[in-house]
Amino acid sequence: PAPAQPAPAQPAPAQPAPAQPAPAQPAPVEDDVADVRLADSWASAKSLAGRPVFSQPSNVDPSTRIEVHEHASGWRSLVFVASERVSVQSKVQLDGGSGLAQPYAMPTEYLKSMVALALSALADVPRLERVLVLGMGAGSLPSYLGRCCPEARLVDAVELDATVAEAAQGPLGLDPGRVAVHVDDAAAWLRGRAAAATAREPYDLVCVDIADGSNRIPETFYSAAFLADVRASLAPHGVVCHNFHSGKADLDRRLEEACAAYGAAFPGGACRVPSPARRPWNTIVAASPRRGAFSSLEELRAAARRAREQRGLPFDASARLEGLREI
Repeated sequence: PAPAQPAPAQPAPAQPAPAQPAPAQPAPVEDDVADVRLADSWASAKSLAGRPVFSQPSNVDPSTRIEVHEHASGWRSLVFVASERVSVQSKVQLDGGSGLAQPYAMPTEYLKSMVALALSALADVPRLERVLVLGMGAGSLPSYLGRCCPEARLVDAVELDATVAEAAQGPLGLDPGRVAVHVDDAAAWLRGRAAAATAREPYDLVCVDIADGSNRIPETFYSAAFLADVRASLAPHGVVCHNFHSGKADLDRRLEEACAAYGAAFPGGACRVPSPARRPWNTIVAASPRRGAFSSLEELRAAARRAREQRGLPFDASARLEGLREI
């Protein structure tokens, strides 16, 4: 008989795949109890129909009425009433004694993200004396910045609609001692100021929050000319924060165009962050003439913690940088 053949070699047993690192978890949000209660207070108040205390036709679009509705617990909302839609533009909570809007009563998440991003990037600037807000609405953002930056001599706020400005300074309780209101087209106003920049002090912070009735950001407000005027109005260390809506094809297209424009206008000094991080319907774009202003997320997180402590922010600024990436 033929000699026995050796058995064929058996393949080596498969080795288990190396363990994959767990995905990074969003930073825990550690808002103050008072801030959480504030948001709950507004959520409860808005569930009830408000009582109109102000109603006038828009100065920009007479077919739209600008209304202020009064709710429970001192809350008031700025409401745009058009034939095809009714939208709450913003809300404030009045102080029972002074009748002025309480600066820290700002439950709107994307505004907190704007404040967190701005103050993190400016944490090493000891005094923020010049602040500009383009697109005032009820005045929630300029009031908030005036409160957490008490060294600012005045917060300039530019609003296109004179009726909105009247509502803000009247039944919505905007403090005239902290906010200087300019009724004008924001792009034209900024162009005039940029042209005279050599004779005026530059801004430490510029915030832009302008949209039409469908939440579209007009292309004028991210054009190369507009961003050149923004840059000319900023101090070398200054920061601009710009709110964009997202979640629909046209809104997303405008956001991507704006990111490209900001990247070109502020090379090496621009970023974007979703708001809120887990389910974004807004994106905050920020930029600075200072290269590398947003290059280190860890340094920005540490700066956000310092800004929260120094400025007395009632919300977790560091957690609101989740998802930040450079442009």
